[in-house]
Amino acid sequence: MNISIYILGDTHGNWTPLLSRINYFDIRDCTIIHVGDIGLGFKDFDDQEEELEKINESFKERGINFMGIRGNHDDPQYFDGHYNFTNMDFLPDYTVREIGGRKFQFIGGATSVDRMQRKEDISWWKDEKFDFDPDRCVKCDVLITHSAPSWNGPTDKDPISNWCRVDKDLWSELQLERIEHSRVIELCQPSRHYCGHFHLSSSSKNDGCISRILNIDELLEITHN
Repeated sequence: MNISIYILGDTHGNWTPLLSRINYFDIRDCTIIHVGDIGLGFKDFDDQEEELEKINESFKERGINFMGIRGNHDDPQYFDGHYNFTNMDFLPDYTVREIGGRKFQFIGGATSVDRMQRKEDISWWKDEKFDFDPDRCVKCDVLITHSAPSWNGPTDKDPISNWCRVDKDLWSELQLERIEHSRVIELCQPSRHYCGHFHLSSSSKNDGCISRILNIDELLEITHN
């Protein structure tokens, strides 16, 4: 059975734009997939739990199933499989799900360009990076990651040159991460790929796969084709 599926860009802990859009367009009985940088872990644990419970109840009332992967601005502990609510699911890396008759694979993680100015376990987590494991990649129809392959999105060093000057390994690590995302797409062979991370909208096609980067708070309904 076909169901409505939406892909959601980075939100960084701000649920208001999404909830406002859901109410305005009366969105219900669907699946929303978050591409990472949900913003989990930046608040006091009890405050975070209380907020998530309220968001979950809002989704439950509308029959919305929410799934999210970890971005670089998420505490990885929320994605170990133990933080599931009735209508919210924070997915471990390499999770595979069938949604609306299509196979999805979910792989989170990315590198923060400003990691040098962040505080470990408060605003930065050492396990933030994309963990490339070719043995866990499976052929799928749709691939969800946080960052993008080397053939979609920005490739210019200039916008982050200041960070690269103070973080000597940053640029080489970012380049490798993009190459590893390209390799994952080659292994998984999806026809569609969705991600965020770069705070822009971009689309590119390569070898039968259309890769789409979503901007901050961008909500995209995907087709069944």
